[in-house]
Amino acid sequence: FVNEIGSYQWMDCATNQLLVGETSSSFEPTVNGQYAVIFTNNNLCTDTSICEVVASLGIAAHSFDNSVSIYPNPSNGLFHIETANFFGDIEVYDAAGRKIYTGRIDKNTLLDLSTAERGIYYLYLKNEISMLVKKIEVVR
Repeated sequence: FVNEIGSYQWMDCATNQLLVGETSSSFEPTVNGQYAVIFTNNNLCTDTSICEVVASLGIAAHSFDNSVSIYPNPSNGLFHIETANFFGDIEVYDAAGRKIYTGRIDKNTLLDLSTAERGIYYLYLKNEISMLVKKIEVVR
């Protein structure tokens, strides 16, 4: 199995315009709207996430990308998620865009994907003010 490598590009769903310079796995919008991420792997296969609504800016937003730790990654399916200041929802999507898990996360969460097929998955961590996308890999 070869690790999947790729690139990210965030877009504004209302205008279908790419967001210049927004090419990391996480994105923190500065204005309310609908946003999606486009992932392209090293084989040039592209997949676009669902559009997420951001409607609560004006609340003091802060970046939590550096305050989220997911380990081990890759893993046999058991992932520890530690956050310093994030509480919210988690959704996990497979590489084909199918939602395989929905739940809540808090300071210390164990994500059990031990029954999932081997491959690349995307974690969407979101709350009222932010959304973060992380790539994880299940290996056997």
